[in-house]
Amino acid sequence: MSCIIGWAFPVVGFLWIGAGNYIVKRSLFVVLAILPPTIYLATVDLVAIRAGVWSINPRSITGVYLYDILPLEEGFFFFIVNVIIVFAYCGIEKSFAILHNFPEEFKGNIIMKLLRAFFRLESSLDGERIQDLRLTLTVLHRASRSFWAASFIFPSGIRQDLSILYAFCRVTDDMIDDISLSTDQKEEKLNLIRNFVNDLFGNRTMKSDWKYSLNMELKSAQTPPFIDWSLYASWFLLKF
Repeated sequence: MSCIIGWAFPVVGFLWIGAGNYIVKRSLFVVLAILPPTIYLATVDLVAIRAGVWSINPRSITGVYLYDILPLEEGFFFFIVNVIIVFAYCGIEKSFAILHNFPEEFKGNIIMKLLRAFFRLESSLDGERIQDLRLTLTVLHRASRSFWAASFIFPSGIRQDLSILYAFCRVTDDMIDDISLSTDQKEEKLNLIRNFVNDLFGNRTMKSDWKYSLNMELKSAQTPPFIDWSLYASWFLLKF
């Protein structure tokens, strides 16, 4: 037990420092990822010990048993290994999620970016961008349960980008289909959407070299387009 604690706890502590907040927010899924494989491995080990496949030296254990003949150390070993695996996955997922949504915040090679993102507190990031993403996912979930379910077959980064695109198209479609608006009001909204798309993508006909590399760094020979968000926000508040 001392050996297990000695090598496992520093690793768990390191992962908790970087991803503890992320793990707590997903505590139910973390527990569901840890307990079933732990129970499975303990059960298989119990069957093997009962069948005489192997035995544990009684001088190296505490003498506390689970299910009669399964040493406490064996069950704890399976548990802590699964904790490390799940915590490590949470840490990697957190790092990639931050890099995907805040690529401008991190410089250097991919390893250094992942480490910096791993130790970065979510509270220090742009909360408005995160809130916009949450709103986008809410729109998608309410508008299309089928697309929401189908989106989970994609990797997280691609799923997020597709969700944003779908939500934008859905909101645009609902704006134009609103039967309570007059034709002139619908035309105003359509012009607003057209202006926004032109502001965002207008230069790509001349310089269409924007692309995401494998290390998730936005590479471009031109500066990103400037969009006056306050102008669009005020337009919505005044008109609708």
